[in-house]
Amino acid sequence: MLPAYDWGLDVHPPSRVHSAEASVRPLRTGREAKARRICGGVVLIGLLLWSVAAWIGAEFLVVTTDLPHADAIVVLSGAKAYLERTERAARLFNEGRAPVVLVTDDGLLSSWSSTRHTNPSYAERAADELMRLGVGAEHIRIVPGVVSGGTHVEATRLRGYASSEHLKSVLIVTSPYHARRARWTIRRAFGGSGIEVGMAVTDHPALESCLWWMFPSGWNAVGQEYVKLGYYLVRYH
Repeated sequence: MLPAYDWGLDVHPPSRVHSAEASVRPLRTGREAKARRICGGVVLIGLLLWSVAAWIGAEFLVVTTDLPHADAIVVLSGAKAYLERTERAARLFNEGRAPVVLVTDDGLLSSWSSTRHTNPSYAERAADELMRLGVGAEHIRIVPGVVSGGTHVEATRLRGYASSEHLKSVLIVTSPYHARRARWTIRRAFGGSGIEVGMAVTDHPALESCLWWMFPSGWNAVGQEYVKLGYYLVRYH
C-alpha cells in the first residue's frame, strides 16, 4: 500500500509567504522607529521640564534682604562653609556695611593647625580667615556659647547677644541654599526685639545651574535643605 499523501494544493506557496513577510517587515520597522522617536521625545521633554523645575526649586531657597548699613555683620556657623561665608562677610565689611563682624560657634573642631598647634574650632578658623581678608582683629567677635543644635538654637543665642550689646540691626551672611530657612528662623527669633535683620548670601554658581540634581553635592545642598525647611515649618511654626 502506498503511504498516505496530501495531494491538496498549498494555499500559501513559499514565494507568497516570503512576499507577505517582506511587506509586513518595513511596516513594523516604521512603527517601531516612530514609537522610539515618540518615547525619546517624551523623555527629552520630561528632562527639560524637570531641569526647569529643579532650577526654580533651587532659586526658591535663595533669598536676600538688603541692609545698606548694620550695626554688625553676622557669619552663621557652617563648618566647612566657613570659607565662602567669611569671604562674603569680609567684602561687606570692607565696603563699610558694618563696623564689626560676629561669628557664631557650632562647637565643631577643624583639622590640625600648624600655626595654632591645635585643632581650632571652625569659628576660630573663620576669625583667622577674616583677618587674612583684611578685617582687623579688633573688629571680630566670636559670639559666646556653642550653638550646636541647628539654626533655631543659633538664632535664639544670637538674639540674646544682640540685645545685650544693644544692637539695632544685623546683616546675616550664610550660604544661598540655607538663606530662606535662616531668614525665616531668625526673624521669628528676633520678633518683638526691634532689631532689624538683613540677609546676604555667598556666590552660588552651582545653584544657578538647572543641572544641580546630577551631582551628589547638589542633593546635599538643595534636597536636604527642603527636608530641613519642612521640619522647621512644622516644628517651630
